Amino acid sequence: MPQVGYWVEGGGWTDLHQDSSNYAKFEKIGTHHITDHIAHLRIDTDLWKTCVARVVQGWVWGNANSTYKNRWPDPLSLAGVTDLKLETVITWSSAAAFEGAVLVNVWFKIRNIDIHVRNKYANYWQHYDLVIFGADLYFLHKGVMFLYDHELRESTSSNGIPVFVYTRFFQNQASGTFTIDLINDVLLDAINRNATKFNLADATLYEVEAVVEEFNGYAEAKYSSLRVYYTASSSGFCPSLVVYSNSTWVSEGVLDIHTGALYNRDVIYHHYLVAKPDLIKHNFYLLKLSELDEHTSYIDRVQLMAINDNGTAIYLPLVMAFERDNRSVTRFLRYSDDVWLVLRPGDEVYLLFYYNGVSGDSWRLMFIIEGHSP
Repeated sequence: MPQVGYWVEGGGWTDLHQDSSNYAKFEKIGTHHITDHIAHLRIDTDLWKTCVARVVQGWVWGNANSTYKNRWPDPLSLAGVTDLKLETVITWSSAAAFEGAVLVNVWFKIRNIDIHVRNKYANYWQHYDLVIFGADLYFLHKGVMFLYDHELRESTSSNGIPVFVYTRFFQNQASGTFTIDLINDVLLDAINRNATKFNLADATLYEVEAVVEEFNGYAEAKYSSLRVYYTASSSGFCPSLVVYSNSTWVSEGVLDIHTGALYNRDVIYHHYLVAKPDLIKHNFYLLKLSELDEHTSYIDRVQLMAINDNGTAIYLPLVMAFERDNRSVTRFLRYSDDVWLVLRPGDEVYLLFYYNGVSGDSWRLMFIIEGHSP
């Protein structure tokens, strides 16, 4: 089910004055009756400036008065999305002087997210109910770059919503067709790099921008294509997580490790527990994974993490994992080693985690599962 945005002219920040040297304009190339529409971006000033052309899926920055708004598709929730890719075609580009770059920006809103604050002054986890999460995807960069690959940095907030931007450097070339796996190369990459923690189902795609930017330099590019395409599953996903709480089993819902086209490739899914698990024999938390539909899941590793209000994170050791016949399957689930526990329709596996001194209302428990369900 494709959702296609429209090219929209945009001047970047409000202080960018477009003139003959700095512009975002649209041209046609070719003499055939079918011609390509290109976005021609150019920026050449003595300050840090950005010039953009947008494919608008929504408006991440709030309400916008625009004649294009009635043509915008709705923002895309990643709940149920199993494959999300960005493709752009750059027919020509150039960047020079102190610093210049050609890139694409992708903007999400993400709820219930933890950000790892790391600098020379601090090292802690901070929880946010909602953030604007951007990804800078660099294809050409020249001169001095002050950013690093896989770096997450805080930016200026928008309408009271914190803004964070994740940096990725890809092929450093002037032209070509570039395809980026937004789930694995951006969102899960940020999680796996221990920069942030969130559920993919809590992320929503809003906006994609073709960009040139410079700092005391020059950048120019012609984009002939910019699109995002995805695969969504109508399945109920699997497996299901249940927590032993208040002396009964409480459902936490399904864990989306459905990989779709990414067959046999593990994904990592994070889920904050809603129910507060009981302490079994004063020392253990008991959880259960169940396969409730017709799918088969391949589980590589499970973890339980406790996160304190002050950002302290503690892993609670997996003591034992066993099936209904009391057969131990702990060795399958303790390490990330591509030795999977196969969970077939109707199967259940019980998970016993040592509480590690963690109890009380100041801790939030996060269940982490690594595996795939083709």
